[in-house]
Amino acid sequence: DPSTIYNNVITETDEWNKWFARGRSKVNWTVYPNWIRAPKNSSDYSWVHPQSMTSQVQDNSIEIGDELVGIAESKIDLKNIQDILFIYPPDVSKIQDSINYQRGMRTKNGIQMLGIYATSIWSYTWQKSLAMWLIHENMHRFGYAGHAPGFPMNFSIANNQSGQSRVMNVWDRIVLDWINPGDIYCADINNLNSETITLVPQEREQSGPQGIAIKLSSHELLILESHKQDKWSSEYPSEFYGITAMYVDTTRDTDRSGENFGDDYKGTKFSRTATYLEFKELNHGPESDGSISGAINYLLYQGETFTFKGVKVDFVKAGYNDVIKVSKE
Repeated sequence: DPSTIYNNVITETDEWNKWFARGRSKVNWTVYPNWIRAPKNSSDYSWVHPQSMTSQVQDNSIEIGDELVGIAESKIDLKNIQDILFIYPPDVSKIQDSINYQRGMRTKNGIQMLGIYATSIWSYTWQKSLAMWLIHENMHRFGYAGHAPGFPMNFSIANNQSGQSRVMNVWDRIVLDWINPGDIYCADINNLNSETITLVPQEREQSGPQGIAIKLSSHELLILESHKQDKWSSEYPSEFYGITAMYVDTTRDTDRSGENFGDDYKGTKFSRTATYLEFKELNHGPESDGSISGAINYLLYQGETFTFKGVKVDFVKAGYNDVIKVSKE
């Protein structure tokens, strides 16, 4: 029954948009509720991503998209459609990677700009949530850059939509204008006194400040966020907690050209607009592979402190809500 798949996508997407986008992003869904028998064998709809670890890259995504749009038009009117998600059965075995692009497609209504997405072996194997994958890729289609910070990949769907957390970080929500008054505590370093702020974890639906943003200069910000296991991070360990510090420099564009080609995703080899600060001096443990254990040197724990570009941050108390003190160094 395809409804078990698309209902999950619809429900999770709508709930996510209501909370993280503050209702400023909304999907009007059109669903064809039944399986459709495609005219060709499933292997004819297989695409191999150019960055897949294989020599058998076949760039036939445009042809596949044309075929799929034709199939869709036999069932629904595409006149007011902007994006189409094609869902294959979860046991699909001959369609390797998920096509994902936008282009002008020939339809019964003429040339129409469409976003084309399809499930695959890859999406059912590696994507914990089809909704998060669709949200991430769909936002790219509408001009959202994302992918900064790039490492660790645990804390936001901005860089890793199949990670342990399904939040949109505070910086990206500022850029997208998905912040309401009271959602964030803001200060200018030139006027900063000693302030104690109680933070709401990024992963919890709770009113109150979800981040601290301190303006360091005309183009720089320091952003502090609290993280815990909650509704939007159920795969975090139950005892997981910590404060992350993000450095934003808007004079730097995010350069993704090195991804899968030697980039460390930290903004050291290829620039990133935003990067997480690594607390090397706190030495929580050896860095590993980007899992939670590999992110521990990017987390501030209760009783710890750090200074950055004239700002001192003290993690006063951990609990249901974390208490942070910020002051000028």
